Amino acid sequence: MDAGEHERLVTAAKMGDLKRVVSVAERFSMQDQGTLDRDSGNGLCERLLQHKLMKPVELGLLVSDGIAAADLAVETLRLFNTYPYLLRLFPLPIDRERAAAALGQLDLPQPLAVKLGAAGEQRPRLFDHLLVVTLICHYLARHLNLTARENSDLLMAALLHDIGELHTDPAMLEADRRLGRSEMRYIYAHPITGYLIAKKVAAAYPEVATAVLQHHERLDGSGYPYGLRGDAASRLARIVGVADVCAAILARCSNINRLTTLMRLNRKKFDRDLIALLQQVFGVGEDEDTAADTTLLPQIRALAKLLKHWDGIAAALNGTKAGPPPAVQFLFERMADLHAILLQFGFHPERLQTLRTAIAEDGKTAAESAAALNEVRWQLTDLEREIMRRAEVVKKALPSDKFMHVEDWLADLQHYREETAAPA
Repeated sequence: MDAGEHERLVTAAKMGDLKRVVSVAERFSMQDQGTLDRDSGNGLCERLLQHKLMKPVELGLLVSDGIAAADLAVETLRLFNTYPYLLRLFPLPIDRERAAAALGQLDLPQPLAVKLGAAGEQRPRLFDHLLVVTLICHYLARHLNLTARENSDLLMAALLHDIGELHTDPAMLEADRRLGRSEMRYIYAHPITGYLIAKKVAAAYPEVATAVLQHHERLDGSGYPYGLRGDAASRLARIVGVADVCAAILARCSNINRLTTLMRLNRKKFDRDLIALLQQVFGVGEDEDTAADTTLLPQIRALAKLLKHWDGIAAALNGTKAGPPPAVQFLFERMADLHAILLQFGFHPERLQTLRTAIAEDGKTAAESAAALNEVRWQLTDLEREIMRRAEVVKKALPSDKFMHVEDWLADLQHYREETAAPA
């Protein structure tokens, strides 16, 4: 039995400790010991792990009181009470009822119901995230020219997009967990894991599996697992990707009005029409009072210092008139994009006094600067992770003295992230 099969069996066993689990397969493999009782109940773990399955466990089990389409409708209405920002997407009762009905009418394959049931019982935060992303996708779909099949595929892909995280150690997903390079591989693998799951549990929907695989790809090539550029990723994947980021931003920011600023900083990563649709909803509101935030100026100074360090790193990596080596071209692209965006916010390392004065005198400028710094930190953390993803390839492509500068820049990014971390 391989590790993946073992983990799926343990997931099923955990469900057996919470709900009544029965076999729905005629022959639920048992080596030479017959078949598993159709009414298994608790204590499932030891019995399952003793045997080799003839087919994936999700295809042979039925979880009583599991997640069905009708349950999704009920859960959707719960989310509107749990996450008030969703009311901006669906302000009227009829809007919310229609959204719930759309999820309630999905044709959920039984294996998918098992997966969602496992998420709801064992990873409630993940389960809520899947539904929030699905609702954001539903909102976007209402304003896009999608066919009925595309709309159905989009909602199914949103429901499944992070299902691969069920096979990731929950400790690795904690916000304050510092992951090493080897551990990060498990995080980057979750779209591939999700793709393999989607191919099995939603085999009748091939576009769903593709969208799950590609939902972390970005227009500028900074995404993963394959670094696809432009429209190389499917349209459904690009929609799910925007919805996923939107949900993550809203989950981590206390003020939803920051979303407009944060999306501006991601304009090269996502389709402009999708960003515009979200800005229409989240771009208007009361200003956040951050003028008195004493952490703002230290963050600005830390960023200015980091950018000056980058100038030295870039000069060392560049070296010739031909430009930077191809292996690190992505670094120069990401930093050039970041410089251009920061200039739009009035941030220039050599002219910090002007920005300081504007922040002190204007609450709106302070609020926008706080949002920008928040997202810049997030994007630099993404860059740190991208360097770690590409490290082996870059190391093979560069002379050791050049690669040393890449490692120096990685250390600078790590130091900046630690220096600007919010106090515990």
